[in-house]
Amino acid sequence: MSLDAQVQFSNKDNKARGRNGWFTPHHSLIWDSSVIEDLIFIEVSSRRPAGSEPIQLHLSREDALKFGEAIVKVAKGVQSAEVS
Repeated sequence: MSLDAQVQFSNKDNKARGRNGWFTPHHSLIWDSSVIEDLIFIEVSSRRPAGSEPIQLHLSREDALKFGEAIVKVAKGVQSAEVS
């Protein structure tokens, strides 16, 4: 499975909550695992990738699209960001 996308976070005020408490996210890695199973893997880390990242999402393709749509709506300031 190859890396499909990577997002570098630049705002040092960003926060994420992981297994050991709050941290400043550095990047997010995204894989399409449709070769293995129909899931999108999203990992968020405060450092270089080194294995088991603090936040991992394994989402169906449909739920990954809904998640992305909701983030875009909120980021654009849309009043209601509920996506079903």
